[in-house]
Amino acid sequence: MKDKIQRVPDLRSQVYDNLREAIRRGDFSADAKLQEHGIARDYGVSRTPAREALALLARDGLLVQDGRGFRFPHHSLDDIEKVFEMRQRLEPYAVRRATETASDEQLQSLAALADDVFGAKHTGESYREANARLRAAMYALCPNQRIVEVIEQHEDQIAFIRQATLSDPKWRKSSIRFFSRVIAHMVAREPSKAEQAMSLLLQESWRSIEAKMTAADPSA
Repeated sequence: MKDKIQRVPDLRSQVYDNLREAIRRGDFSADAKLQEHGIARDYGVSRTPAREALALLARDGLLVQDGRGFRFPHHSLDDIEKVFEMRQRLEPYAVRRATETASDEQLQSLAALADDVFGAKHTGESYREANARLRAAMYALCPNQRIVEVIEQHEDQIAFIRQATLSDPKWRKSSIRFFSRVIAHMVAREPSKAEQAMSLLLQESWRSIEAKMTAADPSA
């Protein structure tokens, strides 16, 4: 009888997952240049899985190739508006489905997490991380994870801009106010109201980004 094949960890996927999470956390500056030899060194892998992981991130629109390395794309205001148009079609519906199908225990757990997030005193960095945890917990309740994957992909494409808006106390306070309404309607089992509240949250998020980008570049 032949020996069983030992499964080798997929290094490419591990590097990809770690890099994507680092991008979400804001570990890189907007003008950072990522090269396969540097990524390979940082993660202790050969250059092949590092190169393949960078190529996958470029495929997802999170990076673009620049010479022998990769950089983050420069999105125009029009580009980001298109991302939000897509998010408006998907995220309110995902919230509605989560509200309809989650168990009482799951919704109570989400409410407890929201209480922790909204009740804490945050810096921009701590709120970005807490906001990401809460969104992940909320969308984990959606029964259609394919929709969630698309939501995450579009969200990652504007990670740098979210860092700028949520670092501003004014927009951070607004985010908490609108997000708390979404959670409240979910816990109350009000799918239509939760869906509408999520749509309003996205509208407010778009306004904050539009204001930030226009202030930085009036011609944007």
